[in-house]
Amino acid sequence: MRQDKLTGGCLPTPAHHDPGPDVRQQSTRARPGRRPAWPGLLGLLGLALFHPGPALADLTVSRFGDWSLLQGDAGLCQLRYSLHSAQSGALLLEMILSAPDSPDTAAPLNAGAMVALLVPRGASLRDNIAYRHPRQPDRAIGLAWQSCDRELCLAAGPISAEELDRLRQGRFIEVGFVPLPDAMPIRIQVSLRGVTAGWQALGACQAEAVAANNAP
Repeated sequence: MRQDKLTGGCLPTPAHHDPGPDVRQQSTRARPGRRPAWPGLLGLLGLALFHPGPALADLTVSRFGDWSLLQGDAGLCQLRYSLHSAQSGALLLEMILSAPDSPDTAAPLNAGAMVALLVPRGASLRDNIAYRHPRQPDRAIGLAWQSCDRELCLAAGPISAEELDRLRQGRFIEVGFVPLPDAMPIRIQVSLRGVTAGWQALGACQAEAVAANNAP
């Protein structure tokens, strides 16, 4: 196993060809620029999804363990985990949790969530991307590739209330994908420390957004 110097996690290199979570029936292939599989998905995930840096000045950011809650005037409520290279500072992976509904209607905290993963452009879109819990490695949650910009590729999809509870109760998950065509799959650990408190705060953020949206 090779340990890369990463901020917030490690990048294992498998000693043998490990295809990672078997989610061939749960994920779909995409090409850069393809329209999202779910209408309005990118709008649901919020403004500046691909390039959050310049927009951070307009956001309120609150820390919850290893996660951050981003709140914006446009009704943005996102819980984010970001992993960067210690050497270059480049984004290696970002995971985003958001409420399943838009700010037009209240989304109960037990109604599941939308999950998004951002990885560097160049990842093999013909291969699956998924995450799994260490205690149930055979039960993977596959996400569908949505689109790419010049730097990052996005995969996203909904998860059930049961799966959201697993995220809130777990310690970490492993995200698996193929970083380049014909390369070996990699797995990156994502800490779940702070998801429970952060999701509760996201519920309050969502309620504020609904109230503001419905105000006369």
